[in-house]
Amino acid sequence: KVTVNPILAESITLDKTELTLTIGACEKLTATVLPEDVTDKTVTWSTSDASIATVDNEGNVTAISVGEAVITATCDDKSATCKVTVNPILAESITFDKSELTLTIGASEKLTATVLPEDVTDKTVTWSTSDAAIATVDNEGNVTAILVGEATITATCGDKSATCKVTVNPILAESIALGKTELTLTIGASEKLTATVLPEDVTDKTVTWSTSDATIATVDAEGNVKAISVGEATITATCGDKSATCKVTVNPILAESITLDKTELTLTIGACEKLTATVLPEDVTDKTVTWSTSDAAIATVDTEGNVTAISVGEAVITATCGEISTSCRVIVEKISGIVFVSADDINIVVNGNELTIKGATSEDKVTIVRQDGAVIYSGNNRESYPLVRGLYIILVNDATYKVVIN
Repeated sequence: KVTVNPILAESITLDKTELTLTIGACEKLTATVLPEDVTDKTVTWSTSDASIATVDNEGNVTAISVGEAVITATCDDKSATCKVTVNPILAESITFDKSELTLTIGASEKLTATVLPEDVTDKTVTWSTSDAAIATVDNEGNVTAILVGEATITATCGDKSATCKVTVNPILAESIALGKTELTLTIGASEKLTATVLPEDVTDKTVTWSTSDATIATVDAEGNVKAISVGEATITATCGDKSATCKVTVNPILAESITLDKTELTLTIGACEKLTATVLPEDVTDKTVTWSTSDAAIATVDTEGNVTAISVGEAVITATCGEISTSCRVIVEKISGIVFVSADDINIVVNGNELTIKGATSEDKVTIVRQDGAVIYSGNNRESYPLVRGLYIILVNDATYKVVIN
């Protein structure tokens, strides 16, 4: 009886004792069984952890998940092993949909990061900002503008990264309006203008005020307008590149009342008396008083309010300031019952038809009245007075003289 035994494997080896794969990759292991004339060269393949790496009956190893597994090839009672290390699929690149982003304060925008290849094991993107005081970013890539300036947003996947430059601009004024577009003031008066800037969340609401003519109207940093002189000026309020204007008209302070120190005045022919006018309010822009008489043949008045009696009768002296006026009734009477009073230092000298007042200066007041009551002269003393034949009354200040010209 002859018993024939199979030729058994004496050894088995693999072409690799270590194998490194990325998830999803596949590689074939080759087993060599010796001796070559082994009766049954069938190799059985197995894995220590099929969740990490699998192997088929041809020795094809497939990486399943990150980790380590041992692939064993067995023939008869001989075996060989290969250590398989499975690594993740790493990112090869990461890009942004935008490389630059411009926002205004408070605005937000989402950045989208694309990681390649598509089958990267871990596509987790980490977001960061170079300056959180200027711009922040959350874990979804939402960028929020905080303050004016520049910041860099970085997205990282594995050892790859991408950046986006973020520029944060201020929220600018879109419009500015004033509470009044026209303003009428009298000299010295003040009024505040109010400016409204929109939108309400403008970064810098500072309003700059200016006037087209500071000699007419001024404006301070708070919008307080002051009237300086009569005329028109334009007040401008500016915020950013927006502006609004208000036309300011400055009117004079007009007289509200005018009164005279006398409402009735009785004078004799040739006499003179000053009327004093009081104009209110005291800060009237133009206090100029215009004087007039209803009858210059009876009484005259000069620009200073000096009333001179010319002939017997009545006249009305009117003082006017602006549109306001008042009057004084003037009664002119004949000179009667003259009391002659002389002055020690005054001498009346008659030389032919020429009269000279010695001792009087050009500042002394002289009135010459004819016998019939007509005033020949009234005013400051002159060097001489040519007179025709007749009787005259000469008044020198408070002294009175009677003179006959033959």
